[in-house]
Amino acid sequence: AEQARAAEITAKSVESALRKSEERYRTVFQHTVDAISISRVDDGSYLEVNSAFVDMLGYEPGEIVGKPAATLKIWAYPEELKRLLDLLAVHGEVMNFEARFWRKNGDLVWGVMSSRVIDIDGVRCRVAVTRDVTEQKKADELINFLAYFDPLTRLPNRTLLLDRLHQTMDANARSGVFGALLLIDLDDFRSLNDTRGHDCGDLLLKQVAERLPGCVQPGDTVARLGGDEFLVMLVALGRREQEAATLAEMTAEKIASVLSQEFPLIAENHRCTASIGVCLFKGAETDSEALLKQVELAMYRAK
Repeated sequence: AEQARAAEITAKSVESALRKSEERYRTVFQHTVDAISISRVDDGSYLEVNSAFVDMLGYEPGEIVGKPAATLKIWAYPEELKRLLDLLAVHGEVMNFEARFWRKNGDLVWGVMSSRVIDIDGVRCRVAVTRDVTEQKKADELINFLAYFDPLTRLPNRTLLLDRLHQTMDANARSGVFGALLLIDLDDFRSLNDTRGHDCGDLLLKQVAERLPGCVQPGDTVARLGGDEFLVMLVALGRREQEAATLAEMTAEKIASVLSQEFPLIAENHRCTASIGVCLFKGAETDSEALLKQVELAMYRAK
């Protein structure tokens, strides 16, 4: 009888410990900042998700539990889900897996996921813990954008232009094909800023940036160097120098014509002219900075 009572006390102690453990698990599961999901391996249906998962994707638990991710179309790129499942099939565990998801409202969410396959009550399940890194990704993209693109016109800046110029010069040196740089300077731009304000000046620069790409071929680059200076890089003008010069001149004339058309600015339209310097190149006969100096001198001669 004493052993039975002792066994009963032990069982109650174990039950109490398990209940407390379950309570701790529930507290951690529901209140962790990371999104946690449990899904069946055989059909991918979600068995349970925590509040962070609901907050990250904008669904109610009842809209998720019992349905597979493929049906909900949560994964923005199904190939990422397939790659995750393939890795889990081989290794049973995946750490720091980057993936993109759709929120219910259509917003894109970046997540870093760790997942493993475990048995829960005899059922093979996937447990996934996902951290929302969307804001970090946006910050990284902004830093990268500011490093290589002009924030006003969203055109490549000098840094990106020089990188593309180096690559083009190397490629043209191997192929023997001519390229060209066209440096475009808007005439009397300072007067526009002084008389009508910087808002008008910025609007003009944006509209110039919108028009220039229509004057070149796919693969060419239109960049803003700063101020009212834009640079166009034509990458493939043929192997004959005279032919390349003619094509570059035709592009310069097209640009001049497009920029001479009226620009709708604040309060009234504006007309402007542009001075364009042209410089041919075929390869590594000079460095990129020297080439930029040459085209700058050509632009000043044109002005």
